[in-house]
Amino acid sequence: MRALPASDIGALASMAPSGSVGGPERSGQSSIASFLARFGAVDMLTLLCTDPSGVAVVVGTNLRRKRELSQKTKDLLGRLAAHTTTAFHLRGGDEAIDATFTREGRLLESSGDAKDAAAKLARTVRALTAVAGGDEAALARFTSRVDAQWSLLSKVRRGNEEFIVARRSVPPSWPLETLTQREREVVSHLAVGHSLKQVAYELGLAFATVRVLSARAAKKFGVASSRELAEKARTLLKR
Repeated sequence: MRALPASDIGALASMAPSGSVGGPERSGQSSIASFLARFGAVDMLTLLCTDPSGVAVVVGTNLRRKRELSQKTKDLLGRLAAHTTTAFHLRGGDEAIDATFTREGRLLESSGDAKDAAAKLARTVRALTAVAGGDEAALARFTSRVDAQWSLLSKVRRGNEEFIVARRSVPPSWPLETLTQREREVVSHLAVGHSLKQVAYELGLAFATVRVLSARAAKKFGVASSRELAEKARTLLKR
């Protein structure tokens, strides 16, 4: 996830409608400023939602005044970005529904591995319901995946009743040899610029678990930090 003011990235000028940005004499920040001025704005907040599959969903809004983003706001936007990319992959999919819950988190039915994860899924269901009710703090508990295996879909109707279901949602990863599947998922998300904290949220794993997986992968690749690990992964993929 990236949350950047348009004044910092001249490339955003290319997002303007064709013909709406000035000629060759205007470029970068001046072009963006001119474009935004037409809408009474002085800056733009752009959320770039990415994952290892190559998906890039861009969401932006004009700002009528410049503002610095607090860490709390950045964390919130990071969580929104995680849900955006996950939702993109879930569009029109036919992955199996492994568990069905009421909005209060009561399990109605489950199958396969979801039976063992029912308690975690139920906690996430209750967090989703709280978020829908306006509890912003609950978004930290409503991870975009649970145990790196399922994502929740709300407002699933059966007749006149509405449920929340857990559907298979395997995280995208790169084909990095010598790593386990879970290590590949962690390293692949690090390699596209996500922090360990963000990766934990995206996969629905404990931060401590993600940190251990990152350390194991780093040891296998002979590097000392998650930053070096991400760079190593990018280098290997280019070969």
